[in-house]
Amino acid sequence: MEDREIIQLFFDRDERAIAESRDKYGKYCDGIAAGILHTREDREECVSDTWLRAWQTIPPQNPASLKAYLGRLCRCFAIDRYRHLRRRKRSRDMECVLTELDGICPNEPVTDGLKETLTAFLRGLGIEPLAVRPVGTARHLFTHVEWQMEGVCATLPAGAVLPEDWLAVSPADLQDSFALPSAFAAFRPAAGLPGVKHKKTAGGRKMQ
Repeated sequence: MEDREIIQLFFDRDERAIAESRDKYGKYCDGIAAGILHTREDREECVSDTWLRAWQTIPPQNPASLKAYLGRLCRCFAIDRYRHLRRRKRSRDMECVLTELDGICPNEPVTDGLKETLTAFLRGLGIEPLAVRPVGTARHLFTHVEWQMEGVCATLPAGAVLPEDWLAVSPADLQDSFALPSAFAAFRPAAGLPGVKHKKTAGGRKMQ
């Protein structure tokens, strides 16, 4: 069945839409989930959630590409599941230790976890990164909030196909045409941009 016919079944609230989606894109969505999750049960749960969310969102959504829409839903569910499982494992393994260490090392780096999450996310897009490396830490102060940040940078293979709703820009474009929030100024060199100099003022620091 053609995608537009399947989408019309969704609009008609015909439950055959789920069966047709499963028959046509079940293996595709399972492959996306398999790139992020390790067990069949977790993958099957994400794929099942994908059909349910499609039923709940079409209409009003009317995707131009049903395959891309279902893939994006499945990828989001898989990443959310991956993060949930990781948090649960950390909580179980470290519950007692974290209580003892509270206040002693509150800013312990989590770079390895960020690298794993970013790698899993990219693999869910069908992209195998050439490298994923840490790019340092930074702190940014707002009026009532302090951000403690760690950065990671992924190097992608030439010709990597990005999702259609992504925008790839060069360092020159990022410098001249797109505004990078000042909170992320410390990570500018990782994007091929010059660092930001700080000028001292009576009230603190001012970026130039």
